[in-house]
Amino acid sequence: MARQIGSTSAYAPGTSLLGVDGKWNFVKGRVDLAIDPGIQGTYVVVGSNTGNASTSGASAAIFYGNLPLLVGINFSSRIAMMLSPGIGFAAATGSNAGQYAGGSSFLARMGMGFNFKIANSFALQPEVTALYYTNTGGVMLSTGLGFVIGAQPDTSDLK
Repeated sequence: MARQIGSTSAYAPGTSLLGVDGKWNFVKGRVDLAIDPGIQGTYVVVGSNTGNASTSGASAAIFYGNLPLLVGINFSSRIAMMLSPGIGFAAATGSNAGQYAGGSSFLARMGMGFNFKIANSFALQPEVTALYYTNTGGVMLSTGLGFVIGAQPDTSDLK
């Protein structure tokens, strides 16, 4: 994170959501600060779709948007801890045989992970993120392992 000014990516986390985000790294050094607004969404239909509401299949639409502040603490040129506090919004709607339901919530989020630069073009980034749903008080934990492939930020000045 130390020398990357900005980036944009499109991705398909898991197998069903498509997303896009754009990162702006506005402070670079031993501690990096960036914002990375992003959106994800999907629309899924299961079963037949005959046009008859009482016999048609089930469908669901999901939308998720978030605005994290990325805080990178560079311990060395190869290891950094990442913190990602932020806010978000989630909405979902679905139907089954003509019956409709949906909901939405604002979210508070906090993530923590580590970036291990293995080579100049490859890094591993395990992370855990907690999402707090403001309308229900529910919490969801998400874990992941990122594979950062391609040119890595230049952190050679951090020994």
